[in-house]
Amino acid sequence: MWKKLHISEPPLYLSFTEEADGFDILVTDYITLWYVNFTKESFIRRLKECNEDLEFDNDNEFVQQGTALLSQPDKIKKLQVEREDGGKTLSICMHILFGYPFKFECKLVKTSEQFFCKKVTLPLIKVIKDLRTSQTKLREQLKGKDKVIKAYKDKGVKLTARRFKSYEAKYKDEAHMSEHKEYDSTFEASSDPKNVLEDLEIQCAKYTEHTNTTVKLEPASIKNEVQSQSDETTAIPNIVSMRIKQEDIKSRPLSSNISIKKQRRRLNI
Repeated sequence: MWKKLHISEPPLYLSFTEEADGFDILVTDYITLWYVNFTKESFIRRLKECNEDLEFDNDNEFVQQGTALLSQPDKIKKLQVEREDGGKTLSICMHILFGYPFKFECKLVKTSEQFFCKKVTLPLIKVIKDLRTSQTKLREQLKGKDKVIKAYKDKGVKLTARRFKSYEAKYKDEAHMSEHKEYDSTFEASSDPKNVLEDLEIQCAKYTEHTNTTVKLEPASIKNEVQSQSDETTAIPNIVSMRIKQEDIKSRPLSSNISIKKQRRRLNI
């Protein structure tokens, strides 16, 4: 289940699960996915390193508190997030209060497109399929009731609530929802899809603006492109770093009609 890190900006969603080989932590903005796996031993070691002043009777208490923190991101009091190496890694530090301060810090790695599909895209498609199936069943049931009502009216029979109590196709909410659980197993709250959509629209708008700005700059001189980097980085945080842009420029082949010294001077190297 994806749970929103409520104090993150831009919004991030966290999934924490205990697997046979340890603990999986995933964080996504629904554009990129970062992942890290801990064995039980490495999880305990990381928790101890993050909370050196704490002592428990046994290591399982560290696991319990760490699990509680990662399972309740809405209770986090302080959150620090840093994207490094052009977004290839994500450093995250979470603080919570259990009557005493407790924190967990780790570094996640950007996953492949295939892994993103497995962990994000496919579950969302399953939700859509399940909701569609639920919708179809409800529509068929409503159509069935309309046929019964029409049949009664055609016979001139007066409709009463008592007549419908014995109707075999009576809607049973609990039974119906027990068959369609994909939505609840994917989203934490009923408002999540709307919130996720709004967040994504904002992020995509920023990304599109950044892409368009970059395209407009390409015909201009290299010097102008370098000077505009700081403004672009400020407007679109965490998408492209100054360091990476400079490395890209350095790696470009030198023009055949420009001397090396002039090229360096124009690049401000």
